[in-house]
Amino acid sequence: MSEFKYDIDKSYDHIIQEKGNVFIALRKIAWGSSTEHKLDLRKWYSSPSGAETMSKGVSFSDDGANELVKVLTETGYGHTNEILRAIKDRDDFRSQLNIVLGKEDPDYDSSVVEEEVYYDPMKALFGEDGAA
Repeated sequence: MSEFKYDIDKSYDHIIQEKGNVFIALRKIAWGSSTEHKLDLRKWYSSPSGAETMSKGVSFSDDGANELVKVLTETGYGHTNEILRAIKDRDDFRSQLNIVLGKEDPDYDSSVVEEEVYYDPMKALFGEDGAA
């Protein structure tokens, strides 16, 4: 039987909940021989030596993680001020806020230039290099 392999991306490693030697961590983990790190929410046990043993958990694709965030916020989870503080520096924050508010909203900011998105049909049909 081959050894079970995984790689934790140390740049994305967040403790969500902790009690004693048991913690729940949100990490990015590549499983097996894959080099693609997926978002992973899992219970871990730590020993006095610092070794960690994983327990049950779940891994998410990017689409799955986005859907989870949407469902949690739509159902009242997360503090609005913390959510806004976390996303306010995104490049598209102001333009997306305008889209959500709509031009009729008194808080609509007409000084924000909405970026036009151009989709090259050749890239859509033939890929980035345009070759068939």
